[in-house]
Amino acid sequence: MHAAILRDGTATMDVAEVWRDDPRPREVIVRTVAAGLCHSDYHLIDGVLVRPRPIILGHEASGVVIEVGSEVTSVAVGDHVVTCLVMGCGSCRPCSLGEPGFCLNPTATKRQPGDKPRITFKDGAPVGQMSAIGGLGSELIVDERALTKIPTTIPLTLAPLLGCAVVTGLGAVLKVAKVQPGETVAVIGCGGVGLNVIQAAQIAQAGRIIAIDVNDAKLQMATTFGATDLINSAADDAIAIVREITGGGVDHAFEVVGRESTVQQAFDLASPGRHAYALGIHPDDGRVTIATNGLRRGKSLVGVFMGDADPRVDIPRYVDLWATGQLGLESMVSHVLPLEQANEGFALMAAGESARTVITF
Repeated sequence: MHAAILRDGTATMDVAEVWRDDPRPREVIVRTVAAGLCHSDYHLIDGVLVRPRPIILGHEASGVVIEVGSEVTSVAVGDHVVTCLVMGCGSCRPCSLGEPGFCLNPTATKRQPGDKPRITFKDGAPVGQMSAIGGLGSELIVDERALTKIPTTIPLTLAPLLGCAVVTGLGAVLKVAKVQPGETVAVIGCGGVGLNVIQAAQIAQAGRIIAIDVNDAKLQMATTFGATDLINSAADDAIAIVREITGGGVDHAFEVVGRESTVQQAFDLASPGRHAYALGIHPDDGRVTIATNGLRRGKSLVGVFMGDADPRVDIPRYVDLWATGQLGLESMVSHVLPLEQANEGFALMAAGESARTVITF
C-alpha cells in the first residue's frame, strides 16, 4: 500500500510504499476511497501538536471494507464505511453512557506495546497512524470501533466529512449547546468545522448567526451555509460589533480556530448568563485566561471534544440530514486532489484558500 508519510525534521509529506499486517480479531482492512484534510492534521506539521514520527496523517476517511478479523461483528466485507477517531472501548462508564469520546481505556482500540506494528516500512520499522487511523493511506488497518457503516447512497468522496468536520460542528450545536430557535450564535473561524457549526445553527433555527474570520473569502462562503452577519476581525472590533447588533452579546459563541486568544474572544462575545464553547485544537500545553467578572455574571466556557460524538448513533442521523437536503456537504468540498498532491492541499489550508480539501485514491 501507499501512504503520505510525515517524517522527522520535515514540514512536508512524501508518498511511500509501506506494508500492513494482517488484521487481528477486531481489526478491519478498508480500501480507502477518500480522506479529508483537517486542521488537526496540519497541526502535526506546524508543531502545534507533537506526535512520534514517522506517521501517516489523516483521520477522516471513507472506503470499502475488504477484510475483517475473526471477531468483527459491526461491519462486513463490501460495506461502505467512514472513520472517526472517537472509538471507545465500549465497556467503561463513559462508553456505557454513550460518551465514547471520554473513554477511560483509550488504548483498548490500539495494538499494545510489544505487539507487531499495524504498519511498517519494508525493513520492519514501524509507521504510526494519526489517531490510530492514518487516513492518507491507500488502505486502512483499524479497530472496528473506528468505523461506522454508511448507506451506499452517499458518495464516498463526501463521506469523510461526516467523521470529523460534521460530527464536531453539528454535535457542538445540536448536542452540547442545544441551540434553540431564535437564539443568537457567533462562530469564530469559518473553516470546515466552523461552516458546520454555522449550518447546524441554521438547522436549529437560530435567529442570528454571526460569522467571524480574518479571510473575506471564507466569510462569503459562510453566507451559503446560513450566516446572517459577517465580521472580518482583522479589520473591525468583533466584540464591539457583536455586542452592538445583539444588545450585549450572543447566547452561544463557538471558537473553532484553536488559539488561546480566540477562546478568550468567544468568552467575551457571550452575553451574561450565556455560554462560550472551545472546539479548536489547541497546543497540548496551552493556557487560557478569562475574566472572572464574566464568571460572576454567569458565563461559562465549555470545552467540546469532537461534538460529544457517539459516531454510530450520530453519523447515521447526519446522513439523514444530508439525504433530506438539510445538511450541505457538496458545497463544503472546495478542492479534490490525488494523494500525491496532499502537501498542496495543506498549503491551501495554511493560506486560507480552502474550506475542505478531499484526497481521492
